Amino acid sequence: MADDDTLNTTATTGGGIIFDTYTDWWVFLTITVVLTCTQDDLSEALRRFESTIKAQKAIIVVGAEGSGSKLAALAAAQALEGAAFRSPSFPPPYDPSCAESRGVWKTWDGHGIHANFCAASAVIHRSLPHANCFPDVRSLVRELKDDYRFEEVLVVVAARDPSATLRTKARHHQRNGGVAAREQRLAFDVLRGLVNDPPCGVFVWSYEAFLVLGDAYGKQLLDALKLPRPLASEPTPELPLPTYDGNRAYARRRRPWELLRAAALSIVAPRAPAYVAGARAELR
Repeated sequence: MADDDTLNTTATTGGGIIFDTYTDWWVFLTITVVLTCTQDDLSEALRRFESTIKAQKAIIVVGAEGSGSKLAALAAAQALEGAAFRSPSFPPPYDPSCAESRGVWKTWDGHGIHANFCAASAVIHRSLPHANCFPDVRSLVRELKDDYRFEEVLVVVAARDPSATLRTKARHHQRNGGVAAREQRLAFDVLRGLVNDPPCGVFVWSYEAFLVLGDAYGKQLLDALKLPRPLASEPTPELPLPTYDGNRAYARRRRPWELLRAAALSIVAPRAPAYVAGARAELR
């Protein structure tokens, strides 16, 4: 994609469908595509909520690629599970084996869906973009409420310094710098829309705040879910990931070998833009 190409976006407030108008000045061609993903299939991961288990709390964690949304998803799973085990009604009568299931969030890698049937909770993590498209978060909220009957759904918007987010994205996800910047702008538009016109409760998770406050920051998430905080007598839970400062890596100039590696990967391992479905090979 040339540097002088333009990308214009508009979003509908109702269904959360985003349209992308892309103009290639070399060929004077305008392409309009729908950016949102087809409906996610949650049935396999959440099947037990449809019949035997009463669903209670669900969290959708969404953030731009490189924003620390996976860290936020792990912290959310830990918080939900901890609150459930703290409840005087635990373990639930439908599954006596739940008494031995403490700590199951640690087996999750932070991607996709984590359903803890013992805690009657689920965490859905979606990056923007997710694979090659942008998930329709509003539809996910409706599905969790209407189809799976979750009593409460919360959207967690992961936020991080934009420059560090873009550099992380370009290093690990989309190695074409121009495409990465465009995808990030689209992701930020989606996140702003969710905060401006929330489909349910919204909690903004700050990567930098978590670095400073650690586990204490997770208690704010419990407050947003109207769940009890840990008692002072309880041991401090293990953090889902070390709170090292990932932004420090970008405080220095990149070494020559790092620049050479990034350039080589952008050539030999490119990823197609998430905003141009079926783009021509020369635009990928």
